[in-house]
Amino acid sequence: MAVVKVIKHDGRVEDFDHSKIDKAVAKAAEEVRTLAKTAEEANIDTPKVHLSYGDGNKSVTIVGVDTIHDDVERELMKLAPAVAKAYILYREKRTEVREGKSELMQTVGKLIEEMNHDNANTGNSAASKMYGIAEAASKRYYLSHMNPKWAENHRKGRAYQHDLGYHDITFNCFFNPIGKMLEHGFNNGVGMIRSPKRIGSAMALVAIILQSSQNDMYGGRFGLVIL
Repeated sequence: MAVVKVIKHDGRVEDFDHSKIDKAVAKAAEEVRTLAKTAEEANIDTPKVHLSYGDGNKSVTIVGVDTIHDDVERELMKLAPAVAKAYILYREKRTEVREGKSELMQTVGKLIEEMNHDNANTGNSAASKMYGIAEAASKRYYLSHMNPKWAENHRKGRAYQHDLGYHDITFNCFFNPIGKMLEHGFNNGVGMIRSPKRIGSAMALVAIILQSSQNDMYGGRFGLVIL
């Protein structure tokens, strides 16, 4: 008889335990009876869901926990749709609790309580906290999508990926050749900006250039104007 192993959401592997399914279905059925709107729902029996994994050709069969949940939902839809609905809602609540305890959510909680940042250019305002939350999410994303060896080295402190939240998004620090841009004009991505004819117009363009590049990149901004 094949041994069935279940991969949990956090990566742990456990033995398949059908009693956990029975308990979850029983809770869903009890929820239906508690919130019953009809006599039929008030007297509903707890469905018996039977799941079996493994075809006998493998000594060990591995199945994901979400696959099991999906199979339970499909079986319940056949046996008792009202219980299936309660089970789905129960599953969603469990997902919310699990996500609320995730490393990312804990990081967000810490940022909200006290803004701990490694960027001297940010303050402790509401906007800075929102920036910190977005950067925390971005860091988690890039760690899970970059070369696994690089990610492992960063997590274990062997190498430090500076400004990880901006990895593969844009550039860090940028020199604007403002003198050439003012002399020859430039394309701002929407249209061509011609060379200014007055000093006031030139200074306004300099401000726009620096502000625009700041929105598209991060780090320091430099510009040189030769008069």
